[in-house]
Amino acid sequence: MRTGREYESAKAAWGVAAFLFFLIMLVPLGLLKGLCVSVIWAWFVVPLGVPAIGVLHAWGLVVLWGLITADVKRHTYDECETGAAKIMAAVLGSLITCGLVTGIAALIHCFM
Repeated sequence: MRTGREYESAKAAWGVAAFLFFLIMLVPLGLLKGLCVSVIWAWFVVPLGVPAIGVLHAWGLVVLWGLITADVKRHTYDECETGAAKIMAAVLGSLITCGLVTGIAALIHCFM
């Protein structure tokens, strides 16, 4: 059986591991979001005469939009008990959101 000290130590180790996982996933998720935005930009904004943007430029726009809307969305992962669960929820939420938005945009683009 674990003592309170061992339990706290294991909990702290999971928190550190979750934070490292978050840092490792930050760049791939940012690039994925940038790719999605640059593709959607090419589909809907470039035909209006605006120049195309690259993945890094789009990632910058994603970061800017996140800064602008940070107070609006707040953290919706309060029901998660641990930091690891919150980080996993954020990563999975980013993947699902990016896929859904790009998929819906692709369907709209097909009918243009």
